[in-house]
Amino acid sequence: MNRFVGQVPTVFRKEMLDAVRDRRSLTSALIFPLFAPLMITLLFGTIAARERGAREVDFPIQGAEL
Repeated sequence: MNRFVGQVPTVFRKEMLDAVRDRRSLTSALIFPLFAPLMITLLFGTIAARERGAREVDFPIQGAEL
């Protein structure tokens, strides 16, 4: 068990170096968390603006009493 504990830092370091070398993974890991909240905020802002701009339309119904 003790000899495996000594190998953990070595394996961890190797995996971290491999992850940094893989630019696509690194880009995805950094870009998505930064831009996802921005995109969601823009989406909900657009939806809210459309809702505020929507107006109520009344359609007359023939024979209906008010």
